[in-house]
Amino acid sequence: MNRKENSVKIAKHTEKIKVIMASFFAQNEFMVDGKSIYMTVTDVISSADGSHLKIMLESHAISTKDKEDIVLLLQSRSKKMAYITLSGLRLRKMPSLHFAIDGILDRNDRILNAMEKSRDSIEISTIEEDLSSMTEQ
Repeated sequence: MNRKENSVKIAKHTEKIKVIMASFFAQNEFMVDGKSIYMTVTDVISSADGSHLKIMLESHAISTKDKEDIVLLLQSRSKKMAYITLSGLRLRKMPSLHFAIDGILDRNDRILNAMEKSRDSIEISTIEEDLSSMTEQ
């Protein structure tokens, strides 16, 4: 098999694994300080040879520390998780899983907050301009 065919095969497996992992995390919750937390798979990144997979996770309702604790827990059980979630795929070698926090939701929140602040400042400046033009007349 040439490199191009191999990379296409790895890309297809990565997409299947993303769906499997997304389903797994959608069906399973984590308990943090007595609260049920659901993690969302935002992306799966494969190494060139497919032997390592980086599972990017995110959850909106918890602190960064709690997210990091969940990632450490998942990382300590990554071999078992790989076997449980990926054993249905026909892979020559079971890839090693690495978990990481994506941070995309935090970035989105910061962007939305910045947009709202700028919109509010534009509205205020527009109102001030309107008021000043009214008093000049």
